[in-house]
Amino acid sequence: VERAGHGPGWIRQWLMAVEDVELPPNAFARTEKLSSSLPSQSVVKFFVTKAARSYLMPWVVHRETNVTGTGFVIEGRLLMTNAHVIEDAMVVEVKKHDLPKKFRGRVVCIGHDVDLALVRVDDERFWCNPNVLLPVTFSADTFAELYSEVRAVGFPTGGSTICVSKGVVSRVDAQIYVHSRSKGVAHDTLNSPGRLPIIQIDAAINPGNSGGPTFDITNNVIGVASSGLPKAQNVGYII
Repeated sequence: VERAGHGPGWIRQWLMAVEDVELPPNAFARTEKLSSSLPSQSVVKFFVTKAARSYLMPWVVHRETNVTGTGFVIEGRLLMTNAHVIEDAMVVEVKKHDLPKKFRGRVVCIGHDVDLALVRVDDERFWCNPNVLLPVTFSADTFAELYSEVRAVGFPTGGSTICVSKGVVSRVDAQIYVHSRSKGVAHDTLNSPGRLPIIQIDAAINPGNSGGPTFDITNNVIGVASSGLPKAQNVGYII
């Protein structure tokens, strides 16, 4: 918390006076720089019109619904998001967070067992105008460390602009993902990949956040926002 009318400099003076702590000359400046360089330009919003079909009666089409989700740019001019965002999609549209225009997308790969999907936008204007979209960088670490700081970026309900939620890694676990279970994947079925890594964070993961990237303190992606616990406070899961 900053004292009214004062900048971060008073925190430095207070720490050094009370605890005799020696801080690097640009400690606070470096933190502010990392926050400002968050690659939010690589995060996009999905608008999906979907209608579920019956595998036993494929001519039966259920009522259309409209949902939103989040995605991000990866290598190869592809967009990564959650499988549950674009499942049963009839129309997929993508919008950059600072522009109103929507672009048509097409699903090129979907994995219900891992709750991930890849989408491609063929319109060259999406990638180059007004600025070139750059892919995110994935973390070199196998898993995020406990108590390390993370930031979940996406377009949750409650607003139309991009949103950043900050928290820490609370738990590293292995589970069958929620979406996978809803598709009939269980630990003892033939189509099961087994228990997969999942990271619990205390940053808010709300509807609309699904498919968005979660960054570490160095702005590398450590996971994809996947689900939350509606009846619990500050419990979100990234994969």
